[in-house]
Amino acid sequence: KDGKLEVTGDFTMHGVTKPVTAAIEFTGGKAGPMGERAGYEAVFTIKRSDFGVSYGVDNGMLGNDVRIVVNLEGVKK
Repeated sequence: KDGKLEVTGDFTMHGVTKPVTAAIEFTGGKAGPMGERAGYEAVFTIKRSDFGVSYGVDNGMLGNDVRIVVNLEGVKK
């Protein structure tokens, strides 16, 4: 709806795999000399400690939540 959707899949970091849900947003598309292109942005948040990366979390030096942003571009063949 409105160029936005949610996608669920597996995310692996530091040898640990967990399911995550990413908010996906269509960021634009354009036809050009190199073909039709479309852009998307995926955003999701993980807890470092869930993946065994807890250095600095226990004593409050580093945050546990990490926001991950992935930009994708596709070309129609």
